Amino acid sequence: MSKKLIFIAFVVSLGGFLFGFDAGIISGVMSYAGPEFNLSEGQVGWVVSSPSFAAMLAMLFSGRLSDMIGRKKYCWLLLFYMQCPHYFLLMRPLMRCFI
Repeated sequence: MSKKLIFIAFVVSLGGFLFGFDAGIISGVMSYAGPEFNLSEGQVGWVVSSPSFAAMLAMLFSGRLSDMIGRKKYCWLLLFYMQCPHYFLLMRPLMRCFI
């Protein structure tokens, strides 16, 4: 096996581990956040599954969009896109802001 293949396998496995870790954290927090925001069972399920759904949509479009506008511009676009919901979340503590 080449060093490049081992590195790629390490990065992919680390990404899968971190995504699973995030899902575990979100599921653990929901026992406190659900009652705090008066969420129904369906709303809790939607909040927990939203990161997986968003990751699925991102995988469908990110490669082609990165090829079209360039990797650096795409990274800046993602930076702006990922920061905007955090400001809204700080301003308005409602369930809709989780999604």
